[in-house]
Amino acid sequence: MLAALTEYAATGRGDVRNVVNTKPPQFRLREGNWRVRFLRHVQEQELEILHVRHRSKAYDR
Repeated sequence: MLAALTEYAATGRGDVRNVVNTKPPQFRLREGNWRVRFLRHVQEQELEILHVRHRSKAYDR
């Protein structure tokens, strides 16, 4: 999973989608049965990881 995050941060490639109806906009990275939810801070060039969860619980509120 760390490799997928590193690749996304470096190249912008990966299975990343916008999570609808979130403020500020959140994104998810899919890696097998796991989902990483994060915020992108473009100006600081940072990813802020909110949580890593199994896909069955990734979108629970």
